Amino acid sequence: MKLYERSIGFQLVMCGLMALCALGQLISNVAQHSPIGLIIFFVIIFAVFLVCGAVLTLDLTRKDLHILSGEVIFVEEYRIQIRQENGKLKKIRLKKAEYPNFHLGQQVNLHWTRSWSMLLAITAKEEP
Repeated sequence: MKLYERSIGFQLVMCGLMALCALGQLISNVAQHSPIGLIIFFVIIFAVFLVCGAVLTLDLTRKDLHILSGEVIFVEEYRIQIRQENGKLKKIRLKKAEYPNFHLGQQVNLHWTRSWSMLLAITAKEEP
C-alpha cells in the first residue's frame, strides 16, 4: 500500500513553487536596488527551498528504504497505532479507502525514507 508517496510528491511540487516565488522576489529586489538585507533574505529562502526540494527528490527516487516491522495494536476510525519492534508506538492516520485493510494483531512493515524519516508505505507482512 503506497499511502504517502503522493503527499511527499505534493510537498516536492510546493517546494518548487516556493523556490520560484523566492527567485521572483529576489530578481525583483535586485532590479529595484532594494536594501542588501532583503536580497540576502531572499537568497537564503531560495537556497533553503532548493535544498529541501533536492532532498525530497532523492527520497522519492532512491529505492533504499528503511523498513521497520511492527504489530497493529489499536484500530480506531481512520487511525491505527503500531508497536514497532523497538517498543515504540507509532500513530498513523489513514485514508478512508485504506482503513478496512488493517485489524488488531496484524503484522505490518513500515517503509521510511532514509533522509527525513517520512513514512512512504505500510504493507502487510508476508507470513511464511
